[in-house]
Amino acid sequence: MLLEGAFAPVTKGASGYAKIVGEGEKYSLELEQVAIEADVWTRVYLVGLPEAMSSAAVDGAEMKYDMGALEKPNQRIELPSRPDPALRSVVLWNPKYKANLAAASLTPTDSTE
Repeated sequence: MLLEGAFAPVTKGASGYAKIVGEGEKYSLELEQVAIEADVWTRVYLVGLPEAMSSAAVDGAEMKYDMGALEKPNQRIELPSRPDPALRSVVLWNPKYKANLAAASLTPTDSTE
């Protein structure tokens, strides 16, 4: 495991964890036990912000990648390469309302999983 963080609510109550895991030359974003207070259309974004605690911050971020639809509660998203070190937040985003539902700030971990 390279980075990890827990989701904190922004506009909706949320819980769960996000991790970026590397195994050899393969990398993935893993979501575990993700739950959102309301059942709304949600996309997973990887964002170049150390903290993404507002919709405006995510909307204005220069680095943001739509990783696909959220499939609750557990999901593994393969990454095309080692992620840029600036990508430090995972955001649960509602594109219809341009709303940041929840965000996890990713921090380095000493684990070698």
